[in-house]
Amino acid sequence: MTLFARTTIRVLVWMLRVELVNDHEGDIDGDNC
Repeated sequence: MTLFARTTIRVLVWMLRVELVNDHEGDIDGDNC
């Protein structure tokens, strides 16, 4: 259960990070990554 929760939180943080990067960078998405 803990591992599942950890994975879920990690995925949520990753999605949030990707959204922030897409919103901030805009066109330049895969260039900086």
